[in-house]
Amino acid sequence: MAFVLFLSLLLGAIPNGYSQSGDLNLNLNLTDQLKESMLQSVVLPSIDTSALEFCGDGTKNGVEECDGTDGVSAGQSCSLSCTLEYCGDRKLTPPEECDGTLGITDSTTQECTDCKITKKDLCAGVTTDDSNACTTDSCDPATGTVTNTAIDGCCTADSDCRDGDKCNGMETCVSNACVDGTALDCNDSNDCTTDSCDATAGCTNETIASATGNACGTCGDGILNTGEECDGTATEAGKTCASDCTFVVETDTGTCGDGTVDSGEECDGTAGITDSTKEECSSECKIVAKETSPCLDGSTPTTVFCYGTEKAAGETNSGYCNNSSNEPAVEIRKFTAPKDLIANRKALLMQDDNLIFRTDLATGTTKRILSSQTFTKITDLAFGSTGALYIADAGKVLKATPEGVTDLNLSITVERLTFDKDGNKYLLTDEGKLYKTDTADALTLLYDIKAELKATDFKPGGRMVIFKGALYLNDLAGNRVLKYDLAGNTLSVLAEIKTPVELSVKRSTGDLLVQSLDEGTIYKIPLEQAVAGQTSTPEVYMLARATGMIEARICPPVKTIEPPCEASTEECDGADNDCDGSVDEDLTEACYTGADGTENVGICAGGTKTCANGAWSDCSGETTPESSDTCDDDLDNDCDGTSDEGCNCTEGETQSCGSDEGECVAGTQTCANNQWSDDCDGETGPSDETC
Repeated sequence: MAFVLFLSLLLGAIPNGYSQSGDLNLNLNLTDQLKESMLQSVVLPSIDTSALEFCGDGTKNGVEECDGTDGVSAGQSCSLSCTLEYCGDRKLTPPEECDGTLGITDSTTQECTDCKITKKDLCAGVTTDDSNACTTDSCDPATGTVTNTAIDGCCTADSDCRDGDKCNGMETCVSNACVDGTALDCNDSNDCTTDSCDATAGCTNETIASATGNACGTCGDGILNTGEECDGTATEAGKTCASDCTFVVETDTGTCGDGTVDSGEECDGTAGITDSTKEECSSECKIVAKETSPCLDGSTPTTVFCYGTEKAAGETNSGYCNNSSNEPAVEIRKFTAPKDLIANRKALLMQDDNLIFRTDLATGTTKRILSSQTFTKITDLAFGSTGALYIADAGKVLKATPEGVTDLNLSITVERLTFDKDGNKYLLTDEGKLYKTDTADALTLLYDIKAELKATDFKPGGRMVIFKGALYLNDLAGNRVLKYDLAGNTLSVLAEIKTPVELSVKRSTGDLLVQSLDEGTIYKIPLEQAVAGQTSTPEVYMLARATGMIEARICPPVKTIEPPCEASTEECDGADNDCDGSVDEDLTEACYTGADGTENVGICAGGTKTCANGAWSDCSGETTPESSDTCDDDLDNDCDGTSDEGCNCTEGETQSCGSDEGECVAGTQTCANNQWSDDCDGETGPSDETC
């Protein structure tokens, strides 16, 4: 054997099982010439070399993993030391650039694929979809940066399309595209307003100031408008300017309204009228031509009895104007509780929640007046003899004219007020003291009602009215209706009615109407039949709870009286806030009901809710977190920022386990519930070594 070893060394071959550096520590520095000489001088015995086993003999034997091509499979090679080399053996051998982590210099940007260094795709597993139809979603594989680029002109909600200009209509979003709205028509068909549109406020209809010769004023504004004979100061000797801006001859005697033609009167009621088809008696007891119809179609105005009510929840109507048959001819709608109704030939006025509204009795058009004035607690309204409007507000008496609102600065606290034909004001305090002022506003105490009646308490119930020389008023605390004789300065109880809270006179019939709050009944007292000094027995007129009552003459085409719409931003409240004829239209809001911090994380995304009938719908189209991640879908189902957490393997997947070394045999592990099983099926594990 030593000879064979020597010969092998001489020839430069290493026998199988030895290594140059380990087993034989020889350093034979022989020249090729010396080797040749030695070989020639050595007589070799005859040796059968077919039985020799060594690396390089082309046959895999012994501890060799391979030899030449023997033992080599596809994708493998055999090294000079007869060991297998292949991609995945965790050894870096040429021509491999890498194997596993070997050869990788930057694990954040590089990975080993088929033993070649490749760039990592940092977008793998990254969610780019932001659930927004109006963005283009992308990811840079080199950096993993997600970009959601907005698409020009795209929309997801109506608010994306709104340009803030109410004049060109409300833009809407349809199929992710903006659609223009319908422009506002600001023409209110009123020659006495200048119509325009403001981008923020919408339509504005600015009133044209009253001026001599135009028809844009009101009787009592001190300006002679078209159709008026006078306004304020009379310009003809011997005549005064009446409350309807017509001339009347001055009189010094008689009581106009008592039905008797007294000295200085041309008529009184129907007395003195010879041809009722052409003549009528004015409120100043002068014969005047029969009033031409104020109605636009030339029809005769209808005498109606108007009253307000408190609007019940869910109801629209807040009052009615009844005809002579006591049937509703006009609906008063959408007010809260119209109060203190007053009327003249042209208009019906009322206050609702300390706001004053004027309805044109010819057209039915209603506008809010004195909108720049803030009122605290309105308790009464009254027309003055010159057409000015007087307002009892929190104890003060205010006078409203086109020039503005002024405080009369009276020294008393006024609850109710009314006027006689001569322009004298009658004022009632909450303590029951009745005062009179002349046109110069000089105060005179007429009657201390509480003291004279020896009452322990007094409370005014509704307004006062003057009719045919007497003033009528309610005593709410005493449950009675009182009559004060203007000429005789005497007070009497006209009728006893429980909780009388409102009072009015139907001048067309001569009836006094009184509202009883507790009983919900309006009673009628025929004043023509009332006997002086005796308490009248009231008759039931109708069942209703009136908050204000007045007789008026209204044109037949008018069927409804409603407050004007004041445009504002549309809200989800069941009302037409922007005055475009639609309620709660085009109102949507983004919504999300998932846990805080999960929206737009993983699969989670917000939705949209829509307003209908004053209420928001449920959130539609949203995606909220699932209880846990679903394995193998590469999605963050529970929206916590991590995908497929708790998932170690794919369901049903297998892997090798154990070892194939020596007598050991590797087994197989199977993935169940996304976790590797603890069992290694088919494995033969290590045991104690046996000789």
